[in-house]
Amino acid sequence: MTNPQINTNDVIAPDVRQLLDRVADQRFELAYIKSSSTYRLSERLRRGAGLRRRARTVVVRVLGRNGRGQGPEAWLLRASGSAGEPGVPWDFAAASGFERRASKYASHGQSLFSRQGEVSFVAGRDPELVFMTHPWSGLVEVEFEGRRETIDLFSEVNGHVSVYPARSPMIGVPEAGGGGEGAGAGRRASSDEAMTARDMEFLRHCQHHEPETVAVHCPRWLGISASTRALFDTRYCVPETPEIDPAALSRGAILRHARVLAESGVPHVVVSGGDLAQLALVEELKRLKPGVQVDVIYHGGYVAFQLGYEWQVVKTWIDACKKGLVRGICTVKAGMEDFFRSQGVPSALVLNMVPGEVMAPSEPAEPGLHAGIWTSGTGSKTPHVMLSALKMMGDVRLHAAGMDQRAREVIELLGLAKAEVHPRPLPHALLLEAMRRTHLTLYVTFHECCPMLPLESLTQGVPSLLGPVSHLFEDCPYLFERLVVPFPDRADVVAKYARRAIEERREIVAAYAAYAPEYNERARRSVRELAENGPTLEMSRRY
Repeated sequence: MTNPQINTNDVIAPDVRQLLDRVADQRFELAYIKSSSTYRLSERLRRGAGLRRRARTVVVRVLGRNGRGQGPEAWLLRASGSAGEPGVPWDFAAASGFERRASKYASHGQSLFSRQGEVSFVAGRDPELVFMTHPWSGLVEVEFEGRRETIDLFSEVNGHVSVYPARSPMIGVPEAGGGGEGAGAGRRASSDEAMTARDMEFLRHCQHHEPETVAVHCPRWLGISASTRALFDTRYCVPETPEIDPAALSRGAILRHARVLAESGVPHVVVSGGDLAQLALVEELKRLKPGVQVDVIYHGGYVAFQLGYEWQVVKTWIDACKKGLVRGICTVKAGMEDFFRSQGVPSALVLNMVPGEVMAPSEPAEPGLHAGIWTSGTGSKTPHVMLSALKMMGDVRLHAAGMDQRAREVIELLGLAKAEVHPRPLPHALLLEAMRRTHLTLYVTFHECCPMLPLESLTQGVPSLLGPVSHLFEDCPYLFERLVVPFPDRADVVAKYARRAIEERREIVAAYAAYAPEYNERARRSVRELAENGPTLEMSRRY
């Protein structure tokens, strides 16, 4: 008969205790299977019921060393479909290049360990990941609902950090565990950083030239940066370089950038792009200098609303405007200013442009016909229709950049003749040089606002086809009829337009050279009116 006052932990053998612990773990896993929203979604997917809606999937990729650490390791301790739920049993995760290792800090006593793998699992609306941080930890990329963020797991001492893929920034507050708080991993500075030489140079520029407006942009976003450079004379990069993920900016860096803008004395700040790091910057800037006028230029369109992060951006900036944090939200997509006005948000249309003289028609040195497809990463601007159109045209050599794995597979399957194909986007200067090696640019997409790349191509003396999703060339019947493809999903139509554009490329370049000066002046006027009068609630305003 068992004495109720005896502590069973004192009399049960260690092996038996481990067995009981494992039974408890299995009961915990069973509870997950019975109650987890993530598992219920997985079951619906397996039965086919969940196929009517797109499943939310978290993907973690191990990227390697960060330059400071002693190794490229990634230890995933727990992955929860929603914050606060039990961890996903690893049998319900799809892992490649990961192995299970025992860990007393991990879910069910096992972590996932890798130096170069990928793991994914079906998640809810607010998933949570917990990683170990230590001196051998490296970089991981976390992807969720179309948004990616690079997380640095390096720490001088052992610890762990929570990552929330649905939030911005994804990284949470570092926690003690497994040896103490991570020094460096996910840490947010409590005070601003010292100004850099680049900051001081910017302040000297503002003191000397006294600009009325400064445009803030993120150099990682290539199209937005090209637009900002063309429209605004005075610009300030946040972060400083394309290599820095804006979502990874520390609190100290945000404070520093806000202090630089406040001390510049510029009365009007235009936030170009509108990522959530820029919102944090505006909050600090308004705290330091409440009188500064802030406007946002949103470069997205309605298609982006399907992406969780983009939708969060739109909602957050609308809310910021209604609270008085920003004056208005402008757009480069004609007609979208009325959408923002319908939400009670002042707005204005700002026209993208590419300044400079239009070059003579290109003359590729290599024989044959040459066509270019240049993307900043395929995403919703998939090149597959354009690649198929080139195949229909016969003897055409492909020049391309930003081609992901699937695009490269399509190129190989079609047997397209390749002049140059780059998996990553080209730096801007090299892109312009590459365009001149072609007769035609193809940029026929479903998802655009006011695309910069066709304007850049035409300025280089290379005609560019585009889709019917922007205002470009609506006021020039010849260019509209020659360059705007009415059916972007029909490769045969794209091929027809491409053949004609190559045949008439000299006439097309000449027509654009005559058209561009007046259009560019309208674009400059849109920027001046934004600075002088601000966005408005007046509907259907046009330039």
